[in-house]
Amino acid sequence: MCGMKRIISLLLTVALLLGLLSSVVLADDVTGSGSATAETTAAEAGISKEYRSWTTDDARWADLTIGTSTNTIRRKGSLIVALTKLIIQAGLKDEESFNVATYLEMLNNAKAFEGDTANLYWGKSASLIPGLSYGGFILSGSFPVEEKYDQLLTWIKEGRHLIIAIENSKDVTHYFAVDEMMTLATGVIYVMDSDSSTGNEFYVRIEDVGDTITAVNYYTGGTNHAHVFETTIIEPTCEDIGYTKYICYCGEGYFDSATEPLGHVKTLDGVTKQPTCTEEGVIQYVCSRCNAVLEPESIPALGHDYKTTVTAPTCTTDGYTTYTCQRSGCGYSIKDDIVSALGHELTAVVTKATCTTGGYTTYTCQRSGCTYVAQDDFTAATGHHHVATVVAPNCGNQGYTEHVCACGDSYLSDYTPATGDHTWDDGVLTTSMTDTRDGVVTWTCSVCHQTKTVTLPAGGSPYIDVQNSSRYYYAPVLWAATAGITRGTNTFTFSPDARCTREQVVTFLWRAAGSPEPTITAAQTGFTDLPSSSSSYYKAILWGYETGIVRGMSPTTFGFGQNVTRAQFVTFLWRFAGSPEPTITGASTGFTDLPVPASSYYKAILWAAENGVTDGTTPTTFAPSDYCTRGQVVTFLYRYCYLGKGKS
Repeated sequence: MCGMKRIISLLLTVALLLGLLSSVVLADDVTGSGSATAETTAAEAGISKEYRSWTTDDARWADLTIGTSTNTIRRKGSLIVALTKLIIQAGLKDEESFNVATYLEMLNNAKAFEGDTANLYWGKSASLIPGLSYGGFILSGSFPVEEKYDQLLTWIKEGRHLIIAIENSKDVTHYFAVDEMMTLATGVIYVMDSDSSTGNEFYVRIEDVGDTITAVNYYTGGTNHAHVFETTIIEPTCEDIGYTKYICYCGEGYFDSATEPLGHVKTLDGVTKQPTCTEEGVIQYVCSRCNAVLEPESIPALGHDYKTTVTAPTCTTDGYTTYTCQRSGCGYSIKDDIVSALGHELTAVVTKATCTTGGYTTYTCQRSGCTYVAQDDFTAATGHHHVATVVAPNCGNQGYTEHVCACGDSYLSDYTPATGDHTWDDGVLTTSMTDTRDGVVTWTCSVCHQTKTVTLPAGGSPYIDVQNSSRYYYAPVLWAATAGITRGTNTFTFSPDARCTREQVVTFLWRAAGSPEPTITAAQTGFTDLPSSSSSYYKAILWGYETGIVRGMSPTTFGFGQNVTRAQFVTFLWRFAGSPEPTITGASTGFTDLPVPASSYYKAILWAAENGVTDGTTPTTFAPSDYCTRGQVVTFLYRYCYLGKGKS
């Protein structure tokens, strides 16, 4: 009886290695007739439906290869697992004698895969299973599951066995067999999952495994067949048992008549590797029966044959002994017996600091053969100690202060203008300008009292930098000066190209409004950066805030001293005009650099363009972020206040 148990064990080993069967029919009275079929066993035991939970990671078949490719069931076997479940579900096979491993062997034997790939010839997948017919592709492409849901139900109710290719959210495609029992019982499509990596139960709703159908194949049939076995006698070898194999064309079968392996005949083959200092040698044996190369035996390593070389220590490097193996072909070397470095024998030379260079100490090693030199203990340069002498200016030369150090270093500073360059006063109107008489402005040098004059043409501008009547700001400047809106940057200059600050433009608007008295206090504005109450801008800012013309750069800051942009001033002027609604679009202005419609500047710029208050810096640009010059500010005011553009 013990001998029979050993034979049974050996037969089970063969069955697992060949991957042909999920069960082997063996008993003490095996006759080889094949009468104990898989169908009979399944009928007697009942089908547990365990096959529903089979996955590509099952250890029984996970690492079996598909066809002649390198792909395995684990990597690319969801279709094989799905087909196996379809066949069992259709009643053509049972899970006691038929599984993924047996079906894969049938497919491999039938060369059912294309070349070295794992691509299946669909027709062969059915031809190997009696009673199963392949219907073909009935859907191919890329379709949302919900779009084809009703069509799938119709096909299932028609009795078609479906294999569905579904792509998940990670763009990975898996194959699934429809769980027909669950689907027909509930009216909801269930599939039997074949891939444990999806994390699903072994049967799930179709929409839970993916959202896109890429293909649907179908099969029909469900009739079993009687086995027709082919007998093959396998002789024992040195390592493998002998046995008789009975295999049906469908891939099912069994084994009997097992005999034990013959065992190897050990024969010396020679030394295949000589020992070295560090590695063992090898004696090889072969089998005289099968010529198999048997497990080799080792020869002990020889160990090293050392020669010693002593290296003395220096100031900076350790001393040591080098041990080198003298055995031919080895070359191994190691350092040991370390002696610490000696360190330097230093002498010091001090270099003192000067006015411009630091001091330091130079350390030099005196030990024979050492070249070490280093500088340390640095001190800062003492710096110059200059004596200052003031040289006064004269009519043709600048004045200055000369600084001289005892080391000879010198430099000049505190220059004062030469009297020949003249220091002009602010000028005096020595002849008043009328409509018929030129005006004359006279400047006097405070050093040499020389004078110079500039003529202001009769009836023209009172500012020497606004004399070109063709400039766009010429008339606006004269109007602003006459109306008392601006007083110029000094008595005789307007500075039309200088930037305007926020407080200046609010003051211009306040004066244009007649300089009304504000009725609120500084505290009510919330601004913390207002000028003193004596400032010429103080009342104008309070009035601007009170009337809503200005709102500040933040709830607590007016932005005093900040330059105003073109967009900001046009917005102040628009609010000054009552914030009228523009009737044109942004495209009508021709400007390509307008702010977005949600901007607080947008309507103001449209209003200004619509009413001729601004023509832009070019026909296609308004330049909203450019700083607004004094000439531009008075021009915008002139066009609105004097010419009436933009007034309703």
